[in-house]
Amino acid sequence: MFQRLGLTVEYQPDRRDQRFHPGRTASLWFQGDRLGTFGQLHPQLRQEREFPEAVYAFELSLDVVLDALDQDEQLVPIFQPYATYPASDRDIAFFKPGAGICG
Repeated sequence: MFQRLGLTVEYQPDRRDQRFHPGRTASLWFQGDRLGTFGQLHPQLRQEREFPEAVYAFELSLDVVLDALDQDEQLVPIFQPYATYPASDRDIAFFKPGAGICG
């Protein structure tokens, strides 16, 4: 999602939230601002709530995302020129037997 929005997000290990698995959680940062947290739910919480195995959750600060998208360089798409020739999945060549180079 962040790549599609043109945002470069940094991931750092995070153990602050007890609801998340301590070794499978990361905090998300964008240009020094904390963007949120992403991780797997703690196995004990998962069992208490009778959730299926390997449940992942995240929380995002919408203010940080909107502020990042409000920057001019994020709103103006960078032009990428079209190819001169159309794309081709296959190349087919035909040869006429007996035709020489000189004619």
